[in-house]
Amino acid sequence: MTKMILTTVLVFLIMVTTYSQEDYRYLSPSVYYTHGTYNNGTVTDSYAGYFTAEISEPIYMTLHYDHLNMQHPQWKYTQQSFLGTVLFSFYPFYIKPAFGHYKGDYKAKGFQYEYSDYTNLVSLDAFLYDDGWYAGAMYVHQNRIGYKEQVSDQLTLRLEKIVGWEWFFSLKPSFVTLKDGRNLFSAAAKIHYQPHYQWVFKAGGFAGERASYFDTDLLTFFNQDDTQQYQAFVQVEYDPVPELKLTVGYQHTGFRPYHINYVFAGLKSNLWL
Repeated sequence: MTKMILTTVLVFLIMVTTYSQEDYRYLSPSVYYTHGTYNNGTVTDSYAGYFTAEISEPIYMTLHYDHLNMQHPQWKYTQQSFLGTVLFSFYPFYIKPAFGHYKGDYKAKGFQYEYSDYTNLVSLDAFLYDDGWYAGAMYVHQNRIGYKEQVSDQLTLRLEKIVGWEWFFSLKPSFVTLKDGRNLFSAAAKIHYQPHYQWVFKAGGFAGERASYFDTDLLTFFNQDDTQQYQAFVQVEYDPVPELKLTVGYQHTGFRPYHINYVFAGLKSNLWL
């Protein structure tokens, strides 16, 4: 499996660099830390890194890695995430395919029981821009093998509006079908407010039901098999200098049997070379 993933990444990089007409001009490394607490006693710590590079003027590549540790009084779970995506920015049309691989290892405490699971994900996001409006659709397919197999297909629509330089509104209805027979619908909304060029305030969430949900903007995959029922978040971004962005936030997510509170912080650099 590891050999297959490395081969896929190599082919992916070769495919992208064949389009390159010049050296990198824009680079953006970033790191994030997330701490989560469940009301059932589970605690999580996630360490994530992103690296975005401009391959040519209309093409941007992003590589992402995440290491997640979950601790429960009776078990522990470790997950590694590898993801790559390319944004083809052919104004006013944009298209972004993504490929992801997730490996999880479970081990019970106090007796000999453990297993591993693997998830492969592919997505395609396409949208148009016109006079401050973004409209489009994204499709995601994921397949998990291991202790509990799962296959899901996700269709999400995008409708977003930029109002001046201060306000941004987003609405994303989503439909997910799963191998176990669940057909889930949800609607996500968020708002950005930028009162000053150095500050951005964000808030949003979703209502409805979803599972195995992939966010093609944040490149985050909520691969808990339980059904999510709602989410709410607030976030603040501050740019002390144009090349640096600081992020802190809070998120509350409700599932059918439990809920999770997250706090997160990140540091992102924007470099022009």
